[in-house]
Amino acid sequence: MNHSKTLVLLGAIGYAVCLVADFILEIVNGVRLEMNTFTNFQEFLHFTEDVTAGRFAVSGLLGLCSMILISMGMIGLYEMTKPAAPLLSELILAGGIGSAVLGAGFHLLYTLQPWFFVTLGRSEDAFYVLEQFNSAHKIIYILNPIFYTLMSIPLFIILIRKKTLFPRWTCVFNLLLLFFVFNALHMPGATSFAGFVMCLGIFILSIIK
Repeated sequence: MNHSKTLVLLGAIGYAVCLVADFILEIVNGVRLEMNTFTNFQEFLHFTEDVTAGRFAVSGLLGLCSMILISMGMIGLYEMTKPAAPLLSELILAGGIGSAVLGAGFHLLYTLQPWFFVTLGRSEDAFYVLEQFNSAHKIIYILNPIFYTLMSIPLFIILIRKKTLFPRWTCVFNLLLLFFVFNALHMPGATSFAGFVMCLGIFILSIIK
């Protein structure tokens, strides 16, 4: 197994770890964390009821560490596609690494908010701090999907134009496409699951092709 294939496999493992982190954060006592929960004090209070701050710390640390492996996976995709499309592969690398760096920040922001809220006693004052913290870092929420898109579109173009040895239908193993499918199905951790399927699918095909 060559270098690039190993890196893509590590990327799949990274996304799997990130998916675990997502489930730890998003599913608490059978209640799912929704985006609007962060803007509603009563809903957030109910979501964090009987939950220790440590749970959110574990999720944040797993999500942060997973980005190291995901970055390796993005380098693997870059190496696989560079011989066929040097310019587009550079966009894959820039988008992939950028999304991993921002993804680390994204996970820390989403887990620090409930951590602070629980640690500060689940009060309205604590929720106000949470809202101000969230508002001050909105740029990360905006940039993260932009970099995912920057990685996904060039990868789709390279594969569908059959610039590599992969068959054209390999283009379905694309984070952006898979995210839309999984998100429409209301799956927790849709982005992480999409990344896992993308990396694992491309890795398996690279072994058997």
